[in-house]
Amino acid sequence: MVQQQIKEYTWDDLIAAIGQDFGAGGHIGVDEIDKTQIRHFCEALELDCPLHYDEEVARKHGYTGIIAPASSLTAPFSYSALWEPGEDTRFPVAEPDYHSVQKTRHSGPTPSPLPMPKTTAFFISGVEVEYFSDPVVGDQITTMGNKLLSVNVRDTTVGSGAFLTTEASRYNQHGRLISKQRTIGYHYNPWPPDHQPSEGRNSARQSTDEGPGLGARRKDLKARAGYIDWSVQRYFEDVSEGDEAPPVVINLTVQRIVEWASATHQFHPIHHNTRFVQKEGAPDMYANNVTCQSWWERTVREYIGLDGKIKKVGPIRIRIFNIPGDAVATTGIVRRKWQEGGENLIELEMWSEHDRGISVGPAPVIVALPSRR
Repeated sequence: MVQQQIKEYTWDDLIAAIGQDFGAGGHIGVDEIDKTQIRHFCEALELDCPLHYDEEVARKHGYTGIIAPASSLTAPFSYSALWEPGEDTRFPVAEPDYHSVQKTRHSGPTPSPLPMPKTTAFFISGVEVEYFSDPVVGDQITTMGNKLLSVNVRDTTVGSGAFLTTEASRYNQHGRLISKQRTIGYHYNPWPPDHQPSEGRNSARQSTDEGPGLGARRKDLKARAGYIDWSVQRYFEDVSEGDEAPPVVINLTVQRIVEWASATHQFHPIHHNTRFVQKEGAPDMYANNVTCQSWWERTVREYIGLDGKIKKVGPIRIRIFNIPGDAVATTGIVRRKWQEGGENLIELEMWSEHDRGISVGPAPVIVALPSRR
């Protein structure tokens, strides 16, 4: 019997596939959106917005029920089951750093794999999300598509690989479009321990950039939670270009990063295992991309109030890792305001930063505000 050889692809093969959709039939999130999962997500974020836990308040403000935070759509509500009855064990060995790869269970045909060279490590470095309707308790999210938009072959301080941009859409069980997301993921092979980084290679550990207005006073900011008066609404007429969204400070500890990994069902060891992640070239376990998005959402939600709407986030770029011991401050500045299609729109320039500089952004967030008229 002749053994069939598996083709070894190159990055040029993947570049040639730009424009193709590798999503096949899509996949359905294993769990309906429920109040328990929303609570876990908001607990790690310390977001006390009543739209996420008080049905009466949510309905009063025009929703059909309690809504899930927008940043929670990627995870956990779009994820497949980790294990199902009848399957083999996911942990066949007792090695402390063994990594069980999470499967994506497709509702239709199994998609074709991307034609790319083999890599052993991966992280998400940026996202862009446009929101069309609100996910409410009881919804079940289906993710459709995995269209390859771009391939950027690049060496970094953590390894050699390529940044891939893909696009997917999310729908509820009624076929209503909830969001469209573009994701940038870095697929790479880590450098060997004795590797010396080349000059000019982009840094995943250090940034000297200061924020567009926060920088020098960052160390004077204190973490806070639970004091927002949600009965106070900001209106379109209240906002001027140059206004600042009050900063939100997140103190990162090992426990908090693990809480976020659990709340978002992102159990890859890079988000909870220092020994594992240092083998992949990162300095320590780090906050996942959904966690970073959630910092932006809390900051924006506290600024726009219960009647504000988040329309579009990004494209945002995660520039350097957010690791235990970082006090991450997220804020934004109003760059423009305009009216279009019957909506009162605001563009905020948002960013997150800690002692080593900007870690996420700067990038635009577009919101809609109610009018006093």
